Amino acid sequence: MNRKTLIVYCVVAALLLLGVGSLFYVLFFKEGDSNEPYIAISDGISAIPPDAITLFESEKLEKVAAYMERGGAFDTFVEMLPEGSNDWSAIYSLHYSSKNRVSPLLVVSIPEDVDVQMLTNKIERKCSGVFNKKYGDNMIYRSTVPDISFSVYGNFILASESIIVVESSLRHIENQTSIEDDALYGSVSGVKHNNEVLHLNHNNLGKLFSGFVYKDYLKYAGFAQSFADWSTFSVDNQPNKSSLQGKYNASSEEANYVNVLLTQKELKSDIYSLVPNHCKYLCLLSISNIDEYLEAYSLYLESHKKVKDYNYLNVMAQKGIDSKVSTFSFIKSLKPEQISVFAFDIDSQEKRVLAIKLKDSSPLGEAKDSIADFIYKRYIPEVMGQFFAPTSQEKYFVNGDWAFIGGAQEIEYLYKEQKNEFMFNLDDYLSQTPASEHLDESSVASLYFNLNRSSDSLSRFLKAPYNAVFKDIVSNENFECAFVEIVKGSGVLGTEIAYYHEDLATMPAPLRVPEIEQSVVLDNTVVEVFEGPFVVKDFRNGSTNYLEQRDNNDLRLLNSAKKGVWTIKFDSPLCGSVEQIDYLKNGKLQMLFCSGSKMYLLDRLGRKVGKFPVSLGKEVLLGPNVYDFKGNKEYVAVILHTDNTIAMYNLDGSKYPLWNEITLGETIVSLPEMITVGNNRYWVVRTAYQTLIYKSDGTLAAEFTKKRRLKKDTPVEVISSKDVVVTTFDGREMVLNLDNGSFRKR
Repeated sequence: MNRKTLIVYCVVAALLLLGVGSLFYVLFFKEGDSNEPYIAISDGISAIPPDAITLFESEKLEKVAAYMERGGAFDTFVEMLPEGSNDWSAIYSLHYSSKNRVSPLLVVSIPEDVDVQMLTNKIERKCSGVFNKKYGDNMIYRSTVPDISFSVYGNFILASESIIVVESSLRHIENQTSIEDDALYGSVSGVKHNNEVLHLNHNNLGKLFSGFVYKDYLKYAGFAQSFADWSTFSVDNQPNKSSLQGKYNASSEEANYVNVLLTQKELKSDIYSLVPNHCKYLCLLSISNIDEYLEAYSLYLESHKKVKDYNYLNVMAQKGIDSKVSTFSFIKSLKPEQISVFAFDIDSQEKRVLAIKLKDSSPLGEAKDSIADFIYKRYIPEVMGQFFAPTSQEKYFVNGDWAFIGGAQEIEYLYKEQKNEFMFNLDDYLSQTPASEHLDESSVASLYFNLNRSSDSLSRFLKAPYNAVFKDIVSNENFECAFVEIVKGSGVLGTEIAYYHEDLATMPAPLRVPEIEQSVVLDNTVVEVFEGPFVVKDFRNGSTNYLEQRDNNDLRLLNSAKKGVWTIKFDSPLCGSVEQIDYLKNGKLQMLFCSGSKMYLLDRLGRKVGKFPVSLGKEVLLGPNVYDFKGNKEYVAVILHTDNTIAMYNLDGSKYPLWNEITLGETIVSLPEMITVGNNRYWVVRTAYQTLIYKSDGTLAAEFTKKRRLKKDTPVEVISSKDVVVTTFDGREMVLNLDNGSFRKR
């Protein structure tokens, strides 16, 4: 993982998961763990003011510095410390310094054999634009470069971007008060660590929200504060996985939400096999005893003076339908075992679906094997909490023990997918990744996030510049997911929080696809590759230009009169396509093309742009075709490789995460044609033998076997929001319903 940011950015990202998922900040505990009291790693803990929101302890400064933004003030300041300081212990904490502003404090412990005054003088000389400020009997140095305030007191170096925070630290050292005086800090026992520990003061997390999160989302701060009192995590960073493990401290049996979850038992779930593979996030709560859960939840709300509003909203919800059944009676009659909410995109729109595993589905109605209207709108979210509200509550269906509730579009899509025996589900997807270790876990609650697919949604919670930093973190690898498993021990609750940033060579693809019956395999088919000249536009005046490749492979641009503008040296043939894109998003166009196994981008003067060329890992036969699905100039490129595989890439050369590569036994003769049917995209793939139609994610839209095999040159005519007309091998015109994959005569 490319750690370009301070640990605070990681904390903020986790807090968003808390706010979105309502279950994130509890700590890890299992039977048999040690009950030894936690002992601070560094004596610098005595310099941390009691108002700390979070603090990160390490026995080595270099461990703390690894999380600091490269080239930032703290990074520069640490580089000014003497050789050997990387082995000094350090603490990095966050404090509320002014209105809606959170500032860090770095406390470095100085070994006894170091001359403190000499050290102070050396740091001062290395800084630029330093002025001194007397604070009591102590001196604070304010530096312009780096932009930081620092002081040396006893055997501690104190540094912060805010002089107020440095003053606070000095004041508390003088008064011999610190975070250690908090009765709940350090009371956590049995925390095993590798000399890196992260503490969270839940009572102060609201300040962190105010500093980093847009005001529209500050409503989540209350839940974060009441979840527990203190949490202590051990930090484990591996090459492709980062995890947090530890324990929590909750002083109130009623006011802390962790104790609500303690009333329930751990259960296994099959929900991952019923959810589309492109799911963005999924939250699951086990409800082994609904009566105990609701009783504990009511006490939790009552302790926060919210139970009156809670009861009122539930009464109002039941007035919305012609039924005298109360919201609470309805929920209890379902005998729920698990409740889940998950989200996925349909036509670039996020849709949330509510799923409930039931012992008795009869109170819902008679919707076995069919979609029906859902009349109990608001009932479940009002009782269980608004986090469990789907995008809308129009329709539902029951599949086995699970009921699915949501809007008409997403419910119809999900119903069709689950009826497809070849559905590529989330279980199939994750089973091919390192995160598969979580699929068979029993838990009280769990949370899954595909951070790549959710980065746009999650970044909206954060203020600038942290939203951009967060998106940058999750855009570097092609598999980024977070898993939270909440478990129970002997009267305690805890979790492991795991973040996978595995750079998978091949993205997970469907394991179960219908085998295409092949009576003919044409391995000797020659695929035509257009050699040019390629028509391009001069963005300055709109005139037509031409890019041609000469016999020696050199590239030459011709103007509208076909006179040479420039010629550049080039070594290998182009792959039949040149696309113009506004890569820099400034109204200017560049030329994108492939050659060999690389993708190139040239500006109008023939100069390579940015980090291009980028390697695709294998030889290109045809392409690229370029698409801007969201209309935001975040382009993707569709490529046909020489190994007879259709792939889709981001322009940095990484695999597009929502695409399953198409590979066939017969020769693919052209790039796929994209068609729009209703609100959905489909791909028409033509081989030397037949035509196939794929969904937007690269999975088959229907079974094209036997009498359903399509002619290789069949037109695909869109006639409705779900139907196309195609021609089969025997010459019959058929209507193909792309929603359910069925055929009928025209």
